[in-house]
Amino acid sequence: MPRLTPTFLDRVAYALERLLIAGVSLLPERVSYGIAHGLGRLYFRCAPSRRRVALANLRRAYPGAKTDAELLAIAARATGNVFESFLDSVLLPATGARAHPATRIENPDWVRRIPNGPVLLLSAHLGSWEYAMVACALSGRPCHVVGRTVRNPLLAAHVFAVRESFGVRVYPRRGGFRSLTRGVLRGGIGIQAVDQNQRLRGVFAPWFGAIASCERAAATLALRKRIPLVVGVCVRTHPSRRRFRVEIHEPFVPEPTGDRDRDVLALVTRVNGMLEELILRYPDQYLWIHDRYRTRPPAPQGLPATEESTPR
Repeated sequence: MPRLTPTFLDRVAYALERLLIAGVSLLPERVSYGIAHGLGRLYFRCAPSRRRVALANLRRAYPGAKTDAELLAIAARATGNVFESFLDSVLLPATGARAHPATRIENPDWVRRIPNGPVLLLSAHLGSWEYAMVACALSGRPCHVVGRTVRNPLLAAHVFAVRESFGVRVYPRRGGFRSLTRGVLRGGIGIQAVDQNQRLRGVFAPWFGAIASCERAAATLALRKRIPLVVGVCVRTHPSRRRFRVEIHEPFVPEPTGDRDRDVLALVTRVNGMLEELILRYPDQYLWIHDRYRTRPPAPQGLPATEESTPR
């Protein structure tokens, strides 16, 4: 949670952030995004632990289909996109001062496929997460998202204000899903990235052929309230440019059977499969450096822990 009262260092960091936004926004787009992409590739080259994680993830995604050199090349380009996505968030306020960021979305009519009433949009760290939220705001309906907050209260307030000016309400992780639920049940759109390792209270489901600890809250809510689900992403359409396209699967309403645990597992598995398909369409834009399998299932009672069931 951000601190309530800013310190002197908080004020300095906030001033530097505003200077960074002003300076970077003056550069030609291809230059600033080219630099960001290059820094991402450099980071990947200088982070052996991240390379190992990315290579293991990609081997699962492409079992026997590509050489390690080909997989590492994909991961390097994808890490460049991660840094470009950070730049998306940095430049969003400057963009909004000139024109609504939604003008960067090449297919704004995608929102016509969103059902009326409460909706949950489940996504992944593919393409641009920041512009995925902007794209949802095109619907003209309140959008709600749970996200990590920075500790600096000035930076946190600035980020929240920018996103809310485009129709996106951001809640902190602790207790934030309750607020998101209330917003969705009032007819809003709840947005959640569900492709990250869940350290606590996850459901263990397949992810690229291996068991991973997955987010269960969105699936549980959708089943309990029969809320339509939309699985989609916002991908970059031009290298080193802020041009995006939204791609989604056909919306659907989950059908509970009465067995809650089995229903949640089945729904999470279905959503994971949809996200995997989208990731494999755009592997150069995915967050392969994330340790998706860090949390392992507990060992069966009475059996010794194995490598597969022991936290790494």
